[in-house]
Amino acid sequence: MPRKARMTEAEWLAGTDPEPMLQHVRGKAGDRKVRLFAVACCRRVWPSLEHEEFRDAVRKAESFADGHVDRAEMLEAHEKARAIFITLRGGDNGPCGALTSSCFPAPPKSIFERIADALDEPWWEDELDKGDPLGPALVTARHAQRAAAELAGLKHVSDPPAEIAERLEQAVLVRCLFGNPFRARPECGVCLTSEVKALAESIYAERAFDRMRLLADTLEASGCTNADVIEHCRSDRAHARGCWVVDLLLGRDSR
Repeated sequence: MPRKARMTEAEWLAGTDPEPMLQHVRGKAGDRKVRLFAVACCRRVWPSLEHEEFRDAVRKAESFADGHVDRAEMLEAHEKARAIFITLRGGDNGPCGALTSSCFPAPPKSIFERIADALDEPWWEDELDKGDPLGPALVTARHAQRAAAELAGLKHVSDPPAEIAERLEQAVLVRCLFGNPFRARPECGVCLTSEVKALAESIYAERAFDRMRLLADTLEASGCTNADVIEHCRSDRAHARGCWVVDLLLGRDSR
């Protein structure tokens, strides 16, 4: 299992690659956030999911993260998507991401399996095969990066610009979901008016992130003075379900 990476706050804020950032929050990143990040990566390359089965697998993964469907329902959607996947011929990174966002890491390996890996680790194994809790996020992010390159018609170019750009946007998503792990979460109880809560609930339920600036205005009107909260709401960068500010206001898992 890889160790938690060490970063400075400056490196976190300037990060352009989601992998070291996710490694930094290892142990703090709950299953819900890991799953929602994977879903957000898939939604960024939605056009690559040409079959409804893949899109449904992503939706079920998101619903599972929020407790609206159970494990069996998500895995059923996953298997339906897998049945389509084996018929594909190329352009399969988006579909791969849909599958990895809607599955679970492998069970922990026995001592004998770990010894065998240490002696001759198969090159094709990834974090999902190794039972890493971060597996859905790490592996899905890579597939989504390659899917972005495929959508741009650059899949045969080494480290194409579209893939680099997608890594940058995924790093933005990590900051959106996990906030700044170097700072304590602010207390928002005094400014959590019924209007603030209703607006946060509508943003989450409807994925209406165009209302984040309105949320900033409403928070300020209710007495919120926390610069991190207000600045995040007013950021022009991507937001996603699991956004740390919306989660904070709704009393959800903020990490």
